[in-house]
Amino acid sequence: MGLISVLFGLIHCAQAQSVITESFRYPSGALSIQARQCTPDRLQFAAPHPLILFNHGGTDGINRLVERRMHELCARGYFVVASSYRGEDGSDGQIEVALGEVDDVLSLYRFVATDPNFALRFDSRRVAMLGFSHGALIGLQALKQQRAEFPVRAMVFAYGVADIAAWYGYLQRSNQLGQDALSQQVFGRGPKLDPDRFALRNGLRGLDAFPKHVAMLIVQGQRDRIVPPEQAELLKQALHSRQRKVQLHLAPESDHGFLIRREALRGAEKRESDGAWELIYQFLSEQTGAPQR
Repeated sequence: MGLISVLFGLIHCAQAQSVITESFRYPSGALSIQARQCTPDRLQFAAPHPLILFNHGGTDGINRLVERRMHELCARGYFVVASSYRGEDGSDGQIEVALGEVDDVLSLYRFVATDPNFALRFDSRRVAMLGFSHGALIGLQALKQQRAEFPVRAMVFAYGVADIAAWYGYLQRSNQLGQDALSQQVFGRGPKLDPDRFALRNGLRGLDAFPKHVAMLIVQGQRDRIVPPEQAELLKQALHSRQRKVQLHLAPESDHGFLIRREALRGAEKRESDGAWELIYQFLSEQTGAPQR
């Protein structure tokens, strides 16, 4: 697996701990996209629920670790939906990396907001997005296109790439630049010779369009060897200079993916993952209101 697949890998209808998870498909332009939804126990939490758009990382679809994190959010009273972006998990199309996947996330919200099977389950005034790695960049790009029909109030940006050209330079310096087909498709000959590939995927480009009412929590491991902490700092500074609502949480002992791969963690990294999740829950409650029991 190439490095870009790790950044941009690191499920069936099931019921566990009073949380119901189901697969469904929805349209994204001419494509049919696979998705997952997780509904809170109706006996514990009153509908309509706050909605979480869960943007997974990697390019391998929604794995069991992602589903477990969705369950944990759902068990706290959030209605959670996640796209298996184009080219993943049987979705139509090809993986594009933070391009067409942005349309897939925007289309997912439009679908659940208008389909009667979903619309009554959540409160459109209480919508947040969680993005991890590749999914963080997807979410950032989606929010820059936000319109009234996409009313996200808060986003968690977890160890994502903000400036893809700067990240390319980091990969070169650290000898991590992949030679797999997907990396070649995304990076081409590099930012100097193929600048358009990078401009289209640059999270800092057009940041003035980032909505002023959206609060962002950036979460970053300081020992991340895939996405260095400088990426989080770049995004924080760029949003802060535009007077956007942003806060940065750094985990000193944590590597890439520490919020998702919790079962494999030990010691300080496990404690930091637990602490970061509690901070995320507090952030979501402050921005969308706590789920009603």
